Amino acid sequence: MNLNDPVEEESKDFPRWLAQTLSQNLNIKYDYFLREKRKPNVWTSWGKATENSCKSLLTYITQFRFQEIKQDPHWKYRAIYASSLINKVAINASLQRRITLVSHLLNNFSSKREEHNPVNVIEQRMIHLEVNRIHCYTRDLKKEFEESLPTTWVQAARRNYLRMLRTDFSIPEREYSDWDLCFRFNRARLRKFSIDPWEECIKNNLARLERYIF
Repeated sequence: MNLNDPVEEESKDFPRWLAQTLSQNLNIKYDYFLREKRKPNVWTSWGKATENSCKSLLTYITQFRFQEIKQDPHWKYRAIYASSLINKVAINASLQRRITLVSHLLNNFSSKREEHNPVNVIEQRMIHLEVNRIHCYTRDLKKEFEESLPTTWVQAARRNYLRMLRTDFSIPEREYSDWDLCFRFNRARLRKFSIDPWEECIKNNLARLERYIF
């Protein structure tokens, strides 16, 4: 037989080995289906179905046992603890308590008798953090501070956008807003939004599309 016979040549468009493998698998499954013993379809009466449903319902009901819950005396201590926590938060959040705390911090800060060394970076950092801490407490005492907060999403977005335009962040990490932290930690993810999914799909499958088209 001539090896150049077009009938015996392997087709490049249709894989014969794949068709042969699929046909063999189908024949094996069909032979197994013929040897399998299947249960005949038995008609079930309405009374038998009702009886089976009642048995299943009774089995389901008997699985649950109602237990009487006794009153635990330990709940009293939990209630006292929760009440003390609520009172503590309410007292610390009051205006008079904040004024007392700020004045106490100022008095302690002013009464310190320590030598000031302008070259010491650690001491400057401690002073900076202490001043920021006092400012955080006094900021809540000002009514105009609450009025200056953005009330709409557009105002908040514009304010945070102007903050992000700054090249140097001189404020410490603890004073960053949630928007600044979100932008810094998700900068790589935000860049992906500028990529069109359709263009990205075509770019990844361009070689495959050219093979099928041409």
